[in-house]
Amino acid sequence: MNVSDVLQRCDHLKVEGKNDISEDYVERVFLKEDLEKWEEILTDLLGPAVKRAGEETTLSFSELTIDYGGLLDDQILYYKEFEDTSLIVMFWPWKDDNQVTLKIACVKK
Repeated sequence: MNVSDVLQRCDHLKVEGKNDISEDYVERVFLKEDLEKWEEILTDLLGPAVKRAGEETTLSFSELTIDYGGLLDDQILYYKEFEDTSLIVMFWPWKDDNQVTLKIACVKK
């Protein structure tokens, strides 16, 4: 599984902004009202979030996400290891309480 696989599953969802940094790392911005739809797809692909919004960010989650901006207590993290890669997916809510940045990273082992 890679970034492209995740994006294909989400291509029917509305996106407000895109930032394709590389084939292994992208960012999308969407409206917070659609967060549940995004989470349903990610849960189906990767299993439940390993860290929910409001939960304390552990040192291991901080280290895992540091290359992609880190992770705060109000953010959501999905993580799954595959044979050759790992997928890191983060939801970063904006302070305007209206938008969310989605970060997807594929890390090769």
